[in-house]
Amino acid sequence: MESLSLTTTQFGKQLFYYPSCGSTNQIASQLIRDKQAEHGALVWTDHQVAGRGQQNKSWESEAGQNIAASLIVYPQWSVSQQFYLNMAVSLAIREAIQHFLSDLVLIKWPNDIFIQDRKLVGILIQNSLMADKIHTSVIGMGINVNQQEFCAPRATSLAKEIDQQFSRGEILNLVLVRMESRYQQLLSQDYVSIKSDYESYLLGKDELRIFSDNNEKFSGMIIGVDSSGRLMIRVENEVLRYNFQEIVYHWE
Repeated sequence: MESLSLTTTQFGKQLFYYPSCGSTNQIASQLIRDKQAEHGALVWTDHQVAGRGQQNKSWESEAGQNIAASLIVYPQWSVSQQFYLNMAVSLAIREAIQHFLSDLVLIKWPNDIFIQDRKLVGILIQNSLMADKIHTSVIGMGINVNQQEFCAPRATSLAKEIDQQFSRGEILNLVLVRMESRYQQLLSQDYVSIKSDYESYLLGKDELRIFSDNNEKFSGMIIGVDSSGRLMIRVENEVLRYNFQEIVYHWE
């Protein structure tokens, strides 16, 4: 286990470490069910062997090279605020990663972290709802740190980008510090700033790009997201809105 010296107030102070595990999100969910996890508890592993990303895709990670972790929070917010948590988490991780890179780090909607057309971070947030409230959230993050070789053609890592090794503990601490700051912004209900910041770092915003929906390709320009988190794309004089999995980016 790499040393983890935290400068956070609460996030990560309750730590569940596993040398190897299937999925940190699964463990976090079980800890919640067993009533063992406090708000801000962190599950961290050196080797996640069955990590999943969005759309149930597998997450590729070499043992001891990257960050695979899940943060547990108890928001108790309205279900209608779900996407604001997504935006806050994406911004926090983007800010932490930007600290180590000179090239601009961006957010590919809804919550992948990219540098140019290369993916550095995958985020998977799983919410448990109770009535009209978000009861618990498990924030899973896979951050490519020191791994050099990937099967996925667009995957990259910090080490691959600037050819040096990094301390995973230092990066994870910075991620949690930024996460605490953005979470406090949510508690203060500063939704306008969160949405504005998120949209300013959206990959492809105000650029003419190629997309497809229902296997039909079209060109359009991302102009932002609506309050429900749907991606808004301007196509000629019309603004189309898409939920997750309804739209595909094309990189050509």
